[in-house]
Parts: sequence; C-alpha cells; structure tokens
Amino acid sequence: RLFTAQTTMADAENGIGVHDVQARPHNRLGNADALFTGGFWQARVEGIATGGLDSMRQSLWNPTNGAVISNFYVLAGRAEGEWAGTWWGDGDCYKWVETAVYLYKVTGNTKLLATAEDAISAFAAAQAADGYLSTREQMTAIPRWSSPSHHELYNMGHLMTAAVAHYNVTGKKTFLNVAIKCADYLLSVQASDPPAAFQNTFNPSHPMGLIDLYRATGDKRYLDLAGIFVSYRGNGVGDVTDQSQNRVALRKETIAVGHAVCGPYLWCGAADVYAETGEQALLDAVTRIRDDAVENKMYITGIFGQLHNGVSVRGDAVHEAFGGADALPNFTVYGETCANVCNAMLHWRLLQVTGKAAYADVMEVALYNSMLSGWSTDGLMYRYANPMAVAEPLHINASDTPERWVTHTCYCCPPNVLRTVAGLYRWVASTSTEQTNSGAVDALWLHLHGSASVSATLPSNLRSVQLQVTSDYPWDGTVTVTFEEVSGTEFAFKARIPGWTKGTTPVVLVNGVASSTPVTPGTYHTTTRAWSKGDTVQIILPMNTVVVAGSPAVAADKGRGAVMRGPLVYCMEEADVDDKSVFWTLSLPRQPKFTASFDPTVFNGATTISAEMEVITAATTVGAGRPTKAVRLVPYFCWNNRGVGYMTVWLPLAGQSQLKGAQ
Repeated sequence: RLFTAQTTMADAENGIGVHDVQARPHNRLGNADALFTGGFWQARVEGIATGGLDSMRQSLWNPTNGAVISNFYVLAGRAEGEWAGTWWGDGDCYKWVETAVYLYKVTGNTKLLATAEDAISAFAAAQAADGYLSTREQMTAIPRWSSPSHHELYNMGHLMTAAVAHYNVTGKKTFLNVAIKCADYLLSVQASDPPAAFQNTFNPSHPMGLIDLYRATGDKRYLDLAGIFVSYRGNGVGDVTDQSQNRVALRKETIAVGHAVCGPYLWCGAADVYAETGEQALLDAVTRIRDDAVENKMYITGIFGQLHNGVSVRGDAVHEAFGGADALPNFTVYGETCANVCNAMLHWRLLQVTGKAAYADVMEVALYNSMLSGWSTDGLMYRYANPMAVAEPLHINASDTPERWVTHTCYCCPPNVLRTVAGLYRWVASTSTEQTNSGAVDALWLHLHGSASVSATLPSNLRSVQLQVTSDYPWDGTVTVTFEEVSGTEFAFKARIPGWTKGTTPVVLVNGVASSTPVTPGTYHTTTRAWSKGDTVQIILPMNTVVVAGSPAVAADKGRGAVMRGPLVYCMEEADVDDKSVFWTLSLPRQPKFTASFDPTVFNGATTISAEMEVITAATTVGAGRPTKAVRLVPYFCWNNRGVGYMTVWLPLAGQSQLKGAQ
C-alpha cells in the first residue's frame, strides 16, 4: 500500500480535503512538503514574486493581449467593455491565479493573495447560474458547445486546477465552490446527450482538473467524468483527426501525434486517472506514446513538437505538432514553451506512478532547458516558439518572433511557465512505503537538487522527517543533505543520480564516508539506516563539459555535436562571436578544450563555457593549420536575452574523439 504525504489546510468538518491524503492509490510515490531556500529555483521564484506576477497582471489587463482578465469583471458588473482576447484566454487567467497561490504558499505575502482573490471574486460573479463559465460565449451571441476549437473545457479544466490549488493552500472554499458548481454543470451536460464539442474539445486540460477536484472533495463523480473524457478520444465524434488525438482511441494509440500541447495534456489526464483507478491499459498506452515521443521525436533540450505545420503519418493536416520519427529540424522547429512545460508535467506524473529515474531525467532536461528558454532571464518577457538554431530572421508564423515580448496574441505560455516554477516545490521530494519479507520499508526520495527544506511524514509509522538540502545546482554538482529531525527512525533515503553523470564517477558520502553500494548514473541511490539528527548525505555529481554527438539517424544533426554541462545544454550566440561573418564556419576541434566559469554579471548569474573553435572555410586546410577563434557558449535557456542574432545548439564536428555517446 502506498500513500501520499501531502496535507492541506482545509477544514475537515465537511469531509473536504480529507480525501487528498489518501488519493493516488496506484502511484508508487507520494508528495513530501518542500520549499526552496536559496539558489537557482528560489531566485526565479523570488523574481516572480517581486516583479513577474505583477507584470503578468498588467498584461492580463491589456485588451490587446491574448488573455484578458477584464472579461470576468465585465460579466461581474465591475467594469465596462466588450469581450477581448482568445478563446483560451480564460484558462490563462486561471493559471495566473494559480501562480499567485503558490507564491503565497512560499512567501506568505498576503498582498499577492489579496490580488488573486479579487480576481476569484470576479470569476464567481461571472459564473452563470447553472455553473457554466466561458467569457466569450457569455459576452457574445456565440452559443455554448458550438465548436471543439472554442476551448470551453480547456478553460474550465484550468479553473478547477487553480481552484484546488487555492483551496489546498488557504483552506478557503470561495474558488473551490466555483469549481464544484462548474463540474456539476459538466455532469448535467454529460447526462443529456452531450454535443460533439463537449465530447472531444480541443486541448483537454479538463481530465486533470476533474481529478484535482476529485482529490480535494472525494466526490467520485468527478473521477468518473474524467475517465469518460479520456475515453471519448477516438470515438468517431467531432473532428476526427490526429491534430486533436481524436483519430485513434487512446488505449489503442502507439505514437505521439498531433498538437504537442493537446497530446501531453491528454496523456497527463490519463496518467492521473490511472493513479486513481489502476487501469493498466491507460498506463500502457501513455507509456507507449511517451516512449515514441522521447525516443524518436524529442530534442536534446526536451522540446516537444517539431512542426509548425505539416501532415501526420495518417494524412491529417496538423500544426504546432509532433512530426515523424527522427525528423528534427533545427531552424524551423516549433517547440512551443507550453509543450515543453507539458513534457515536464507528463514525466513528473510517470515518475510518481513508477519511481523510475529515467522519467526524472527527462523532467529535469525540460525544466532547465526548453521550459526556461521561453522565459527571459529578467523574468518579465517570453517566447512562444523555441528554435534550436537561428540564421537570418526566419519566422514561420507570428508565434516565432525575433524578440521576446511582454504581451502577445497567444498568451498561454507565460502563465504556464510561472505556475510551474512557482509550484515546483511540490516536485522536490516524495515518500513511499513498500512491503518486504521483514515488513514495511519507508523511503524519502530526493528528485530535484536545488537548495530546499523538506518535511515529510513517513507513510507506515507516521513519523516526521525534516531535512535541509544545500547546493548551487545546476552550476555545481555538490549537494549536501542534512537531517534535522528524524528521531532515530530507520528508513531509506533515495538520492537521484542523474543520467547525465554517465561516463563520470559520482560519489555518495554518508557522514563523510563513501557509500558501500555502487553509485550508478540514471538511478536513485538508496541508503537505508536509522537516521539521527545531524546526519549528512553528500552527493557529488562531477560536472564535466561534454560533447554529445548527434544521432546519425537525424539528418539535421549528423556530423554535429551539442555541448552539455550537467543538466544544461549550451548554445553559441552571435553576441559571443566577435565576427558575425564567420559564425557559420565555426567547428568544434578534434580535441575540444573547454573552460567553465561562473559569471555573476551575465543573465543574473550563469556558468558560461569558453571554447576554441576552428574556422572551416574553403581556404582552410585540414588539421593543425586551421585558424581558431575563441568563443563563449551560454546555457540554451539564456539565449535571445541580448537582442536578435544568430544562434545554434548543434555545432559541426571536426573529429569524433572525446565525444559522449550519440543520443
């Protein structure tokens, strides 16, 4: 039997919130409570709290933006105006509130909470008497459920998720009651010949939202409805197309196809349904699809979605979508920031279900690279598309902009990034318990290596554990864990040894003594003992700078290499090459020499890599006679913060020696 360590502040007299403690019976892992205390992620959380959240609020009040929160205030009778924004803009407003709630949790800033709760009051007043809430339909003559592209359920799904976050953090029911009323409305529609746009709407956030609501209330009707929505896919109703994952039933699907946000949202919802029901067919399907996406279609930075526009393997027109196996263009890749966030979301769920370190590895790659690349290092500007290379400004559509922006016609990505970063404390650690011949064995798992405080209740004996994690990850690979409250309790401590340490010798020291068990990259290293206050575990992850050879099967990467250090992928930008005319002639030498150094003056502090590159032109000769040029490589997530210019991740190789294995 596995349990979750997550608790809420909810009042229990009505049974609300109690169910969340027992939820996810088919997950291997349950959540521990954690807060970042410094370092990489805490700096970004503080940036959201001190400027990013308010900047986003201002964007949401801008009528030219893709998401416009004033729509709710107009419906509530607190403002005047006509509807503005996009079909999916309501959901982006809910994500902003979700972000504010997480920030209140980690900062205790009541002003942030008050601003969010003012919006919540507008949401409640805008809601129709029967529970329906979608501002465009309510403010115009457009009828409900008239098109799958109208995103009604996408908006409502994010409403539910944000409402449950608000409830779990504050214990207040104001927003939760809006979500319950909305879900009950959906149940009434489902019970009376549901229209096609209801069955297979575009961008299915609603199964996740319904599961969140089920976990908060214990009302099984919401779990059942989430399962129904997952089963609707591929039922022949609505737009039967790969674009919305509606040509093949989910349980029969074998490949990642269609829109690269809609697909992962669906798979996340299915994984959530599995966590509650244990239906193996769902987990098998999600795992199959995930394997195809990661092994055949994912970029080294964790990007999901190769195509701006194209045709699926079954002949359907698709956009913002997965492409074919090994078809990974660099200049024209779509790589929407939301899709990369969804990559991390999916792998977090699969990690919770299985405890497999491989899922944590992919989650980490997406978080540190392709998610953060959509967000400026000052925390105020964003990108929608994330190319792997940029030459002369080549923009496939309005979403692939040359510069970052504050407002945009499609605003889904900014609040998705901010809510993920603000709520990332939930992904730091987990607990588990498993039955052995000698009884129940509890474990505390460490997934993310940033500085944090962790508090957990061991599932089998309900004893509390508190520990402090200290590190300068991802810039440095030394992570120190100090046990602050354990009461002599015996349990397993599982420290993640990232897959990127392959080829090195990671070390685990317990109270200064090397572990007697092998420390294997791509696993969780387990130390089981009776822990005492003051015990320490030091995890030493060698951060060598390596070149990852492009797969020969990927035409765009053949004969090229990407530079990595720790979990970070690096790129070369025009700003770091003093002669623009030679940018595309630079090549990694046969024996590359790298010097990594932390520079507090760039990108709010980052480790950059100095490298000597060879200049390859028709006039140069092979070997030692080639001229060289010193360049600086920067983390991929830092690119496009210094104006428009050339950029590339994959660099031509002059030789194949000293290269990490092809990926």
